[in-house]
Amino acid sequence: MIVISIGTERKMFDDNPTQSRVLEFGKTFEKYHIVVFTKKGSGYMSQNIGNVILFPTNSSSKLMYVIDAIRICFKILKTLSSVERAKTVITTQDPFECGVVGLVVKKIKNIPLHVQIHTDLFAKYFKNTFLQYLRCVIAPYIIKNADAIRTDSDRMKNVIIERKLSSVPVVTLPIYIDTKKYIDSPASTDIHSLFNEKCFVVMMASRLEDEKQIDKAIDFFHTVLNQSTKKIGMVIIGSGSLEEKLKSQVKRLQREDDIKFVEWTNDLVSYYKTADLFLLTSLFEGYALTLVEAMLCNVPILTSDVGVAPQIIEQGKNGWMCNPADWKCFEKTLLDVVNDEIKYESVKQHILNHPYNHIYGDIEYYRNIFVRNIESAFNNK
Repeated sequence: MIVISIGTERKMFDDNPTQSRVLEFGKTFEKYHIVVFTKKGSGYMSQNIGNVILFPTNSSSKLMYVIDAIRICFKILKTLSSVERAKTVITTQDPFECGVVGLVVKKIKNIPLHVQIHTDLFAKYFKNTFLQYLRCVIAPYIIKNADAIRTDSDRMKNVIIERKLSSVPVVTLPIYIDTKKYIDSPASTDIHSLFNEKCFVVMMASRLEDEKQIDKAIDFFHTVLNQSTKKIGMVIIGSGSLEEKLKSQVKRLQREDDIKFVEWTNDLVSYYKTADLFLLTSLFEGYALTLVEAMLCNVPILTSDVGVAPQIIEQGKNGWMCNPADWKCFEKTLLDVVNDEIKYESVKQHILNHPYNHIYGDIEYYRNIFVRNIESAFNNK
């Protein structure tokens, strides 16, 4: 099987875990062509690594991503023989701009289309910008025309089925996680060392963007700080367009000693394993990978009801959930968790006695499901 993948993940051009994972998956296919949306002048160049070939679009603007990606796909197909084209499938990272590329190639070149969905596009807060609104208009049409579909949470799969958006089987396959890395790796540093005195540490790790609602987390954390009988601290690990704004917010609240920022790192194990609570306040998520990572490291979780949360959180047993944007719930729950030591220790003990078992930690098992899902596009074409 020959796969042409359309996506936005620029990390795969560098030597990192993302590229390693892609190269490992690439061994499964005869050829694995990956087209990535990139801006001109960003320094990305085509790479040929074994049977994996990376193509940056190097577009003059974001508006040209789709057109340039379609052009590259046509160029790739031109290099294939008729026999090779007969066993070629196109997979898209999302049902939005990437999905448009895939659909055009499917319609013009008669190539089966496999669509992946990594966000909850029907979430209440997803249409928070005009671009997101347009994506919600496009997505159902892309999904309807897909020959195979993969989501990373049952939540999204159930919505597609309930709304009858597709007649082809929908497979739930979460993002692959190297579970041994999180379970077996010892903590090399203690998150508490970021503070001058002993305290209960709440950890957040995400892109610093609007949908993550870090500003709201800072606000209710500030309120809890004023009411708590214990010393507490917050560590925000991440980077993004709101970084300076969030730091200014902390400074304005005069909480620089209580809320620390740490630059994003791919090695979060030590932070997870030494934090007292992991906090996620997103308005929507496709999967929410950090929740699973935190669970594997046995840290209690307070999260909004997004992504995979309902599948892994037992309310009050191994963590707590609030509805997205229910800041009063977050504030009250955090205050209870911090002040009620017996309740917190009960949850901590439950986690230790019932360690989380992530069923997709076996790379071969995971890869087989992924390949079978893509192959099914030929049968549904």
